[in-house]
Amino acid sequence: MVDSIFKKNKAISTASGIGGGGGGAIGAFGSDVLVLSSVFELNEATRDGGAAMFDASSGAWYNNKELLFGNDGDDDCDGVTVRDDFACFNVGENFSFQL
Repeated sequence: MVDSIFKKNKAISTASGIGGGGGGAIGAFGSDVLVLSSVFELNEATRDGGAAMFDASSGAWYNNKELLFGNDGDDDCDGVTVRDDFACFNVGENFSFQL
């Protein structure tokens, strides 16, 4: 995804609170993902990753600099979560993993 806008997306967990609910705009689990120069604004998740959530089996490159605005993850991470590595990235941080 290059030069994309993700705005006002929501990820909601099940009624029991088990599973789902992470990655307001993008939830990538076992998929390769490329995100460059994209905007994540006002996305919400009932778990981590208000903007996006990747699991450690995903191959991903994320280079977004300061394009995360007003995202809300109800757990500990409002920005981008890498699940299994328990990493959280927010405004101004770039990362890559498992390429």
